Amino acid sequence: MSSQATSKDGELSFGIEFEFVFYFKAPWADDDHHDSDAVVVDEDEESCLPPAVSFPKDINWAPYNTSEAPPTSNPRVWAGELIEQAILSVPGARLQGQPIPRGTDPSYRAMYVASDDDLGNYGGWAVKNDISVSDHGMEIYGHDYVSFEVNTPALWDRPESHRHVYLVVQELVKRFRLRVNVSTGLHCHVGFGLEDRCKGLDRSDESDMAKDNEEVERFDDECSGQKHDLGILKRAAALLWAADGFLCHVHPPERALNRYSPPIRLFSRLAYGVQQHMFENKSGMAVHRELPLADTFEEGSPPGVQPLPEQTLPSHVFPRLSRTFLPALRSNMVDAEAAARYRTLSATAGNQVNLSPERLRIQTVYGGVSHIMRCKNHTEVASLLAPTDEGSFNLRQNYNLTSYLADWPIQNRTVEFRESAGSLSPVWVAAWSSVCLGIFRFARDASPERFWAVIDRLAQAESDARSPKGKGHRYDAVSLLLDMGLFAEATLLERRLMLLSGGEGGDPVRSWYPCRLAQPMPVGKRFDLLE
Repeated sequence: MSSQATSKDGELSFGIEFEFVFYFKAPWADDDHHDSDAVVVDEDEESCLPPAVSFPKDINWAPYNTSEAPPTSNPRVWAGELIEQAILSVPGARLQGQPIPRGTDPSYRAMYVASDDDLGNYGGWAVKNDISVSDHGMEIYGHDYVSFEVNTPALWDRPESHRHVYLVVQELVKRFRLRVNVSTGLHCHVGFGLEDRCKGLDRSDESDMAKDNEEVERFDDECSGQKHDLGILKRAAALLWAADGFLCHVHPPERALNRYSPPIRLFSRLAYGVQQHMFENKSGMAVHRELPLADTFEEGSPPGVQPLPEQTLPSHVFPRLSRTFLPALRSNMVDAEAAARYRTLSATAGNQVNLSPERLRIQTVYGGVSHIMRCKNHTEVASLLAPTDEGSFNLRQNYNLTSYLADWPIQNRTVEFRESAGSLSPVWVAAWSSVCLGIFRFARDASPERFWAVIDRLAQAESDARSPKGKGHRYDAVSLLLDMGLFAEATLLERRLMLLSGGEGGDPVRSWYPCRLAQPMPVGKRFDLLE
């Protein structure tokens, strides 16, 4: 008998991926020697972090690439086991593939999507290696590092789930010296629970996009994620398109340059005005082809829907901490400091990305929303927001719907939010994941009048921001959260963004990348730590 928690009708699920650098004290470090020129330490931040754990001196040190060495001598295995122990110290936690430890209160099972009978993918916390994460030369004498990605289980959108994630992150930063930087991300997946290997899943809406029946059957057999209702998915996608130029200011500007999180408003098929079709070629292979989208679109809310007046929206009356409204558009230029930070990740990518919108066919809120709302199935929605062939160096968008593509062999059925920089702040992790879920809650629950009132406000603010007369907009990301009912998150976001702007003594870089323990070593000062 499965002990899986029974979900409510329409209940959302979520999962989070954390990327970070784990520092430890190397066994060959000389405690009495320190070269002051080798590192510049941010004393304020270092004082907030625990000392680095030490690699045991009774274990033989082995290089990372020595396959003959026993696993216990590999720092990555050793550090991974420490992280797992920290996770399991939080009540109710279980690791992927393992049941909840004996003696745990059974009520903790209510937050897990996967049952005790199916603890494979998404069943528990998972600690993984992540080769995309690096310290980028920001070294500390006597220390070494390993990079990790830690994944939460698939959890229901319930208070106990969010508190559980909060407590695990809190435990990790309390025990270990961890750091995030330009190479790390915080990814949130929003789903609709798990389907039992997709038995009974209606595959009819994929048939017109994938004519290869064998391909469709393989796609369905490998699926284990329940789909968002098509109407909810279209609403959420429309809201993400409309809000892209607003929500982006929550994150470091260089995230727009990252090939793993390019913006849908700049690099999607919808932005380029193309759609993808499948067809059979002479050899019997399914081939993708991009065709132009129709130029016509409807401006404003659908016929028969009268959006709520502006005066009835919470954003019109809710008190703000600042009189300044955040931008309503992405900047065409990434500032020099942000570009320099990104070049530490990729020396050439800055020359590959053009943020100028002139090359795009669809640049307005309703220009994209109207096409999204006309989609007939999940695959069409995902295809519109997927990267265009013209931007093929982009692997995934900032809002990633590739798990809904008919030819994408993937087990989950989630929309992935990828634009957030890495963070190990328990408060920010809880707030941002709540924002991601809040977008889908609003898409699911809002009346047509309320939903289209918010779309209208986003469209009007974007239009005002583009106005050559310099008409100021009075709607921003904080306003959006208020109108979606995320009052606590809106207040936290506004305070965070005030700090990012340099107000109240804030430091934008420290806010985006906390725990910057060291600055890059000056040229000529690097040395072999093994000497």
